[in-house]
Amino acid sequence: MRSGEAFQAFRDVEKIVFDKTGTITLGRPVVTRVETFSEEDTGEILLIAASVERLSEHPVAKAVVREAGERSFYDVSDFREVPGVGVEAILNGERIMVTNPRFSGNLQTGATHAKEMLNGMESAGMTVSAVLRDKRLIGLI
Repeated sequence: MRSGEAFQAFRDVEKIVFDKTGTITLGRPVVTRVETFSEEDTGEILLIAASVERLSEHPVAKAVVREAGERSFYDVSDFREVPGVGVEAILNGERIMVTNPRFSGNLQTGATHAKEMLNGMESAGMTVSAVLRDKRLIGLI
């Protein structure tokens, strides 16, 4: 499963049919790459995203929080989760969104470079989240 929609649909599954070997692969998302498009370093991008995502139950959000580890998260308010799209909250008076980049519609900061990087990450089989501050792309995870 490579998309949020697939994970959302899977929660309604009542039966699973296995192939003749009876095997199933247990997948647990992990963060493999963080890119920045702002003055923050990649560690700060991860911490900003994790501060918002820690309030979500989504498997990809949990991977971001795990990667951030034992750091002190920032306090956020007005948390909101939009199924299949992402999460958002207010951090230091700014709206932070962690979202599917295809739904964010906002890769304007370094647009060509960001889109090329996004395409490369997705081509490598990565599930990518865009981190936006006040609708401006600041990172990809």
